[in-house]
Amino acid sequence: MKKIIFASLIIVIISLTGLIYWNNERATGFDVWDEENITEGEKIEKEKIESITPKEGNEITLKDYLHYKVLTEDKARVAVIGSSVARGKGASQPMFSWFNQLEKQIKSENVTIANDLSFSNYAKSGYTLNRLLDEGNVDEMINDNPDLIIIETSVVNSYDENIKMEDTISAINQTISKVKKELPDSQFILISPNPCSVDQKGEVENALGYTYQDYREETKSYIESKGWKYVDVYKGMEDKIQANDLELNDTLDDGVHPNDLGYRLWFEVMDEYFNKQQEW
Repeated sequence: MKKIIFASLIIVIISLTGLIYWNNERATGFDVWDEENITEGEKIEKEKIESITPKEGNEITLKDYLHYKVLTEDKARVAVIGSSVARGKGASQPMFSWFNQLEKQIKSENVTIANDLSFSNYAKSGYTLNRLLDEGNVDEMINDNPDLIIIETSVVNSYDENIKMEDTISAINQTISKVKKELPDSQFILISPNPCSVDQKGEVENALGYTYQDYREETKSYIESKGWKYVDVYKGMEDKIQANDLELNDTLDDGVHPNDLGYRLWFEVMDEYFNKQQEW
């Protein structure tokens, strides 16, 4: 009887030793084991992830970043917030807004992950960034946990509504502070609105003595001083209007909002930026 008990104890000890050894191997040597048994498809995916990982020393595009998010987290969300020109007002159909065109382009270039990419628009017609903050629209966007946020500065409305320059810049700073605090792993881009033909191309002063150009240039200078990603859509569209031998009014629906052609140029500016190799 003692021999049977002793033999049983030996078996239990051996089993426990094997289990501990196996767990240790999984904890410390799984990567080696995985490397030896990885399939060709898994190897290709692993190499792809490594090449587009947003880290110091890697230069990748924003499209690469979204691809990386899908490969590592099974999804990627893009959100835009701003005024009516971020919403797409002036386009004959929603599909012709710059944001919808950007979504279509990115998905068409990555058909294998297209279903895992989502694009949400939180822009509000007639809103300044100050109002978007005050009425909780920025918080609503943040609650959706986007991986990439595009913030249109809405300074056309800041100009029209005589918002103080310091309050306009403060709204930008508050928005970025919220994003960085609540979504520290997300990326964000700030963009300017488009060129307008009303008020002599924005050169007429408002009640505070500021022109539309003043708002655009002051906010651009502040954003760039902070080292934040910025797309000067205004300048990009101006260059394309000139290169295509167009008149500004050819691109506008009502002097402020782009028409289909204008939004096409806006999309091209954004698509070029999304294809740009960037340091992380």
